[in-house]
Amino acid sequence: MKFVDRLKHIVSSFTDEYIPTSDPRILDLFNIPRSDTGEAVTPDTAMRVSAVYACVALISGIISTLPLRVYQYEPKSGTRKLVDRNHDIWFLLNQAPFETWTAVAFWQQMVQSVLLWGDGFAQVKKNQAGLVTAVKPYLPQQVAILRHPDLSNEYHCFDGYRTEGVQQEAMLHFTGPGFNGMRSMSVISYAAFRATGISIATDRFAGKFFANGSMSRIVIEVPKNLTEEQVNTLRQQFSDRYAGLDNAHKPLILTNGGKAAEVSMSAADSQLLQSRQFQVIEIARSFGVPPILIGDHEKTSSWGTGIEQIILGFTKFTIAPKLRAIEHELNRKIFPRGVYEMSFDMEELMRGDSAARAAFNRQAIGGSMGPGWMTPNEVRQAEGLPPDDGDESDVIYQDTAASADPATDGDTNAPQKAGTDSSKQRNRKAARAA
Repeated sequence: MKFVDRLKHIVSSFTDEYIPTSDPRILDLFNIPRSDTGEAVTPDTAMRVSAVYACVALISGIISTLPLRVYQYEPKSGTRKLVDRNHDIWFLLNQAPFETWTAVAFWQQMVQSVLLWGDGFAQVKKNQAGLVTAVKPYLPQQVAILRHPDLSNEYHCFDGYRTEGVQQEAMLHFTGPGFNGMRSMSVISYAAFRATGISIATDRFAGKFFANGSMSRIVIEVPKNLTEEQVNTLRQQFSDRYAGLDNAHKPLILTNGGKAAEVSMSAADSQLLQSRQFQVIEIARSFGVPPILIGDHEKTSSWGTGIEQIILGFTKFTIAPKLRAIEHELNRKIFPRGVYEMSFDMEELMRGDSAARAAFNRQAIGGSMGPGWMTPNEVRQAEGLPPDDGDESDVIYQDTAASADPATDGDTNAPQKAGTDSSKQRNRKAARAA
């Protein structure tokens, strides 16, 4: 049915009553999909479901707090050097990307848009010298995409005051699964669509159930025929007297041979609690979140006995793919084929408890367990500590039996002085001093 025909059909059913925007007829007008329960599932209604809100808040909260590092690639050595605060883009993406946005709020909005709508949008603004001066976020519903014959995209963005056309080179388009060149698939429109609709319906049912004082549907039987007016009066009086929380424990009194019988199932009979529990697991599965991380402690985990293993698996299989997608979009739009690149620092997420971290650091520095691969100052930096000025703080410990010292006449088993500088280590110390 065309939009005009649908509009005529729906408007013809309107009367002089006030029609709120949440009325199902308004939703039908704009062809908003409904679940099998009849509930409209939109990003707004989905976020009213506690499990959806918890999953979105968890994923977006984790990503928004991760530091975004800026590295400079060195072609001669094939390595990259951390530059971070020495580059202007670091401040934009870690502190304040736009005038009224903090970096945490910006990344939360981008990730929430991907999860709920399928795509997140932000415009890269540059000055005449080609330097990035701001990154302006847009809500997904504020962006319309025009596809050109050469398969390039043009974005028409409305910020509440004016519409602006943005070429694809200047638009950060963060995508989700199922990207078709223009739009991606959102979690609530596909994987969690039915589970979210059922959750909305069960929440509504539970609210009505308790609002009526946990009273099931009642049929009143009388021994004689009643007029329509008498039926309406009896129904209204019964509802006023016995329905609602305030009347939940009042005794039921019927006269003139009237009888009351229950004709609907109770909350326990309809398995309301079990249904709500199952939908939590379904929604968590759709978002890739272990249920225990959003407060569901009913089931034992098959990932391991410790919460550390659960978080590790969640980080690898849910968070990491989303970070890689963001990094690729940032690098190809902000640093196209340049000497710089950006990546999120996942070290905070991958770190174990204090005991495991201490054991790792000891082995990384090296010593009795063999040669190390990190300097003491690199370990201190990873732990958020200031560098040490000692002579051996920028030296990687070498195995005492790894190489022969001329003074030992080639005896490879003779000890070598711990902390002996190689040319590479001396260069590193010189660079740090500079």
